[in-house]
Amino acid sequence: MSYLVIGGTGSERQQKALKISNIEYRISKFDTILVEGETSIGIDQIRDLCQSLALKPYNSPNKAAIIHPGELLTAEAQNALLKTLEEASESSILILTAPNIESLLPTVVSRCQIIKLPPKSEIKLTNEEFSQYLNILISLLTAGVGERLKIAVSLAKNKEKANFYLDTQIFLWREILLTKLGLSPQYINMLTRCKEELEFLTAKQIINIIKNLEKTKGLIEQNINPRLALEIFLLDLPTSCVLK
Repeated sequence: MSYLVIGGTGSERQQKALKISNIEYRISKFDTILVEGETSIGIDQIRDLCQSLALKPYNSPNKAAIIHPGELLTAEAQNALLKTLEEASESSILILTAPNIESLLPTVVSRCQIIKLPPKSEIKLTNEEFSQYLNILISLLTAGVGERLKIAVSLAKNKEKANFYLDTQIFLWREILLTKLGLSPQYINMLTRCKEELEFLTAKQIINIIKNLEKTKGLIEQNINPRLALEIFLLDLPTSCVLK
């Protein structure tokens, strides 16, 4: 059987893949092959995987292979995987993970049983947490190029940390947009206290910031040079002269 786990976060997809292998199919760690990569997963790794799957299980009824994150598979590697996906024997389980089906070739997706995880729940912050993150956001608007680049370098080292940062930023900017439009966001009291620091922003600028955040998040999910994606976003943020 071949599975493709999509949706959720990267860690949630990985945990689901391990659950399928270890709990649902009761495959031991000795018969579970993990195929991973930091920037890409190439054809040589897939060839090695195919050879390993051809061997009999050590102490489990099946052998399992988990390719995570699957979006790192090169086109060449995906094509090399097609035959294995199509001819997966009863004694082998192949599990890929990806943010969405668009992250892989249609020929790969069509050969897998799709398992869709629920979308990540909306961020919920206490008043204290919201105030803390809002102060960080305002500090960023007054930061220079060097400071912004340092933040990008730090975030790019940890994908989960970067995703949380971007999710939080999206949440904050949506609240700021509601205030700018004269509506009543959830944290209006704290936003009112920072009205002067955010006054220079227009609604159009805020909408563009949210769009750029979502674009940056998508690029990071696909591992398209996370550091560069973060640098472009942070350097493109408007700069405030307030408090300088």
